[in-house]
Amino acid sequence: MEADDRNAGAYRRLTSRASEKLNPLDQDTVLNMMRYLYYANPICRRLVEIPADFSYNNTVKCKSEKVQEIVDKFWNHPYNNMPLFSGQLIEQFHLDGELLLPVEVNPQDGFVKLTYQDATRIKKIEAFEDDNRYIETIHLKSEDLKESKKYQIVRYRDDTSAKINIGEANTGNSKEVSATGFRVGEAFYFRQCHLIMGRGRPPLEPVADWLDAHDYTFYDQLRNIALQSAFVWDITLKGASPTQVSKRRAEIKAEGPPKPGSLRVHNDSEEWKAEAPQLQARIATDLLVQVRKVVGLGSGKSETWMAASEDVNRNTAQVADTPPQRHLERQQFQQSLMFSEIIEFVIDMAILHGTLSIASEDERKFTIELPDLTTADNLATAQALEAATTAVEKGLNLGIINNKTGITLFYKISGLDEPETLEEDVARERDERDKRAFDKQRQAAELVSKQQEGKPNEGPSSKSGMQ
Repeated sequence: MEADDRNAGAYRRLTSRASEKLNPLDQDTVLNMMRYLYYANPICRRLVEIPADFSYNNTVKCKSEKVQEIVDKFWNHPYNNMPLFSGQLIEQFHLDGELLLPVEVNPQDGFVKLTYQDATRIKKIEAFEDDNRYIETIHLKSEDLKESKKYQIVRYRDDTSAKINIGEANTGNSKEVSATGFRVGEAFYFRQCHLIMGRGRPPLEPVADWLDAHDYTFYDQLRNIALQSAFVWDITLKGASPTQVSKRRAEIKAEGPPKPGSLRVHNDSEEWKAEAPQLQARIATDLLVQVRKVVGLGSGKSETWMAASEDVNRNTAQVADTPPQRHLERQQFQQSLMFSEIIEFVIDMAILHGTLSIASEDERKFTIELPDLTTADNLATAQALEAATTAVEKGLNLGIINNKTGITLFYKISGLDEPETLEEDVARERDERDKRAFDKQRQAAELVSKQQEGKPNEGPSSKSGMQ
């Protein structure tokens, strides 16, 4: 939005330069446009922050302690500082729609430093000739007539000719090793909202004009409210000549307008009336709500999140929030895949450089733990678990499910992860429970037996002898 257009009251779409052609805006234009909205438009910034709010506190849990040590060194190193950098990356990813992260690998121990290149520096991307799904090379824009820098994208190598150089010549340990079955490359490139061969596009690009229109319209409404509070004095001099009007105007101007609480005395030939503009602000206010609905729909956010719902209560909010929550879950899943790829590369570099040795692929397993999307509701959780237990119990009593199916069903309904060793744990706990019950019965029988042995005989003869 140009400043002179705003002052003139003439709204022009941000994407108006694309109105005469069907091709989308070029990458640099749309990136600069989104940066303008991020800094100037509060709704745009909030929409970019929401995915980061659910992904900023990432942790990596490894199955092996020695793998965990390698990952923690990378994750918490002061240079990488992933507890801080990961949240910034997610926010930038949802603003630009793409991330370029070059890597620096220590040739001696394989330690990985993760760096960042702004998306505006990307000149073009190249895909593999035999499979256009995967990007092979990223070219940067040249600076000062220098040769354009390019990065080979980190990817899994399954060809037997894949090799990398480790060590350094000046230390005498430089050598070439096979990289088959490992991830190697010079940079990570992640993208979203793209065609198969295209660059990533900002998720908010389709609603950019709506965001700017909402900002402009809301600003215009505030200006209208200011105008409504202003007024002018309309003074009518009945039967006065032009000379008398000019003279009286000069007198009123010298005296100034009446102050609050002052008295104004005049005859019936002079009439004073305050005139204020009558603006229909309600129409524009309703329009703003509709614009926020469009923005919410286009960005996968709930009407309740966008302050665009006309009737909000707990039930309607929960129903309306279901699709946006699924959208956030998909975004979280995508982000977990991104960080998983980075961690896999960190482990691969440690193995190739001899810093890490593993006996099996099972040792290198890990999980990316992200913040829970749902807010804890103890009452709802308790009701769900009670209903799940009742349903499983009925199924077992009717014979329509077995124990294993019932247990799996319970965990699925309750939303909990079923433990891998569940069957063994259940069998062990059942055996221990049966043993405790048997021991309890045996102890009770022994106690009764001891009581009977020490109790005197109270037959009929003893009773008669006492009489």
